[in-house]
Amino acid sequence: MDGEVQPPGESYGTEATPLVADWALDASFDGTGAGAGDYTPGAATALPTVATAFAPHSHDMLGRALGEGWHVGALQRAG
Repeated sequence: MDGEVQPPGESYGTEATPLVADWALDASFDGTGAGAGDYTPGAATALPTVATAFAPHSHDMLGRALGEGWHVGALQRAG
């Protein structure tokens, strides 16, 4: 990690075994390739979770409130 300090709860994959985000609709190059996907984490996501006390904001970019154990990223699953 070349001198970087890993924060508590950090997790990441590798090129051989990437972190599975389980997007609702992955339309990226690695997904369908169609574009305009839905990058809300799915129920089986391996994205790290963060306690609400450490949230940098109260809602995601679609206005969904961040609940306890929200997932890292701009979108959250609807509660």
